[in-house]
Amino acid sequence: MDKQTAIAKVNEKVGYRLLTGRNTSFANVNASKAVWWLNIDPLKFKSELHLLLADDSKDRLTWLKIDANSIPAPDKVFRIRGDNGAIDLGISCLPANYMVDVYSGAHKYNFSEHIEHSWQFSEEGTTPEGVIHTIDVEQETDGRWIAEVPEIPGVLVYASTTEEAVAKVQALALRVLAERLEHGEITPGLVSVSFKAA
Repeated sequence: MDKQTAIAKVNEKVGYRLLTGRNTSFANVNASKAVWWLNIDPLKFKSELHLLLADDSKDRLTWLKIDANSIPAPDKVFRIRGDNGAIDLGISCLPANYMVDVYSGAHKYNFSEHIEHSWQFSEEGTTPEGVIHTIDVEQETDGRWIAEVPEIPGVLVYASTTEEAVAKVQALALRVLAERLEHGEITPGLVSVSFKAA
């Protein structure tokens, strides 16, 4: 599994585009060391950060969500690379130290509390029948979240959290679709609308 496939799987799971290449780091198990090895800019811990840890040998993907500033002074907790200043993580996949950063020396930070979900690659989700609209969610530089439904022009909202943005944009999309149905812009009949990640 590669990073883009893993991001798409998580976004499908949550139903909107939460993970992007910018806010997500990805690693496959390093077979020779039995760790997920990641290099992360310390500044990324100031915003919401997602780690996707794949284990191809066990057909498994684990999603970790680290809230903004939930690890204060990460440069003091984790090992810093001398060549580029990145945080050097070695998260163990062995049972004895599972989810522990074995590279951080004495700190041995345990990432278990950040696990959002873990599942088999082969798990299949079901797609509802009917019209499916995608939701794009991104964080603006001022900290606000913007959500939109690209298939419905003008359906775009701002909110202070991702959850609020998704709820607001779904409500707005449904209002717009209801108005179109009422004015004969949508073929009447049984209408089924679903939302999914981009």
